Amino acid sequence: MILNDSLLMETVTNLISENDPRYFTVTSDGSYDRHYYKLHLKSGNVLTYEYYDLARKAWFDYDKKLVSHIEVVDKPKKKQSKGGFA
Repeated sequence: MILNDSLLMETVTNLISENDPRYFTVTSDGSYDRHYYKLHLKSGNVLTYEYYDLARKAWFDYDKKLVSHIEVVDKPKKKQSKGGFA
């Protein structure tokens, strides 16, 4: 069976509802390499990931009864050298 793009998109977007704990929202289309990702567990533990893909994988791998949310934290900006000797 061949699905056209609009039917496929409708099918894909209806797989998980917004109130489902597996629902994942992307809030930025910018570069994801300037952040750390903290996976908050309902137990109060927090797991920190340097890479978006690993945080996202962990979100889907954990039992949904255990996870609360993912916090996106800006990485500290590196100070730019003015050149010369310190």
